[in-house]
Amino acid sequence: MGAYVLAAALLLLCVLSASHFILSFRGPSSLRPRWARRVAELLAVPVAVALMGYTGLFFALVDSVPLWNTPWTVVLFVLSAISAGCALSSLTQALSNSGIRLSAAAGRMSARGEAAITSPRRLHVAVVLLEVAGLGVFALRTLTRPEAAAARSVALLTSEPLVGWLALGVLCLGLLAPLVAEVVCIRRGEQHHVPPADLACLLGCFLLRYCLVAAGVH
Repeated sequence: MGAYVLAAALLLLCVLSASHFILSFRGPSSLRPRWARRVAELLAVPVAVALMGYTGLFFALVDSVPLWNTPWTVVLFVLSAISAGCALSSLTQALSNSGIRLSAAAGRMSARGEAAITSPRRLHVAVVLLEVAGLGVFALRTLTRPEAAAARSVALLTSEPLVGWLALGVLCLGLLAPLVAEVVCIRRGEQHHVPPADLACLLGCFLLRYCLVAAGVH
C-alpha cells in the first residue's frame, strides 16, 4: 500500500508542480486543458489521506506491540500529518514570494477574503485540539491495557530520555507552540506568519513518531 500511495503522490506532485509553474510564468490561458489540473487536485485529496494514514495503519496492525495495536495510532498519525502540513504550508508562504504578495494584499481584501486567509489558521487550531484529544485517548487506552509489553512501553515513555522528548518536544513544541501562535494571530487579526512556531510544530510532529516507535521497540 505504501509503495503505491507514494508513487501516486509523487506523480500528482509532478503534475501539479508543472501546472503551477506554467501558470506562474505564462498565465492562465497557457494551461490547457484546465480540467486536467482540477482532476489532479481532486485525486490528490484521497491520495494525501492515504499517505498520512498508511504508516499508522502499518503500526496498528502489529499485534505483538500493544502500544501500536490500536486504531488511535492511525488517528494520531493522520492528525499529526495534517498539523505538519499546515505548518509547512505557512512556513513555505512566509519564505516565498507568494507569501509576501499575500501579506501585502491582505489589507486590500474584503471581509470575505480576510476570512479565507484566516481559515487555515482556524483549521490548524481545530486539528491541534483534536490531536490533543486523540493523544489523551491513546494514552488512556495504553495505560489500561493488561499486557506486560504495554507496561514496558509505558515505563519507557515515562523515563528518560523519552519523557523529556514527549513533554518538551511533543506537548510544548508540537502542540502548545503552534496552538498559542495561531490563536494569538486570529484574535489580533494578523495575517503574518510565525516561522518559529511552524518549525516547532514540525519538530514536535517528528518527535511524536520518534517516541511512539522507540517506546514500542523493546
